[in-house]
Amino acid sequence: MTPNPVISLPLAPLFLAEEVPHLLFYLGAVLVSLLGSLVLIWIIVAVRVLVSSRGMTTALNNFFAAIVNGNYGAAYGMLTPELQGELSAKDFKEFVKTQGLRQYKRLELPLVEVEAGRCPLDLTVELQTGQMIDLTLDLVRVEKTWLIDGLAMGKSAETSPEAS
Repeated sequence: MTPNPVISLPLAPLFLAEEVPHLLFYLGAVLVSLLGSLVLIWIIVAVRVLVSSRGMTTALNNFFAAIVNGNYGAAYGMLTPELQGELSAKDFKEFVKTQGLRQYKRLELPLVEVEAGRCPLDLTVELQTGQMIDLTLDLVRVEKTWLIDGLAMGKSAETSPEAS
């Protein structure tokens, strides 16, 4: 009778079983690092947007408050000299009255994108009657103040479906 030969099993599966917890730890560390990097990038972008648009909301609120209060001179004073050269105070007042902006209630401010101190905005303005109107404003930062450099009814060509 011959003895049975010894069957030797490879040790690889046993070795891998011991390494799995270490691999999971490193994989988890990589995922946490990636998530942390994404959060950091998001925070940096958010801070850039906040810093670059500082004072914009206040300027818009002051502009519409002056209109609602009938102080067209103050609202007109928030236009750039270039826009004032194109649009007389009388024409501005007529535009505001014709479009019903004196009935301003609130506006929906989109995400802003400021480039070189300029910010085009497509706003949705809600009037006290409940009517929603589209208004395009071009804002420009002059020193620390935001002024209106463009004013038109409707959406700008950049965001309208026809421009695509």
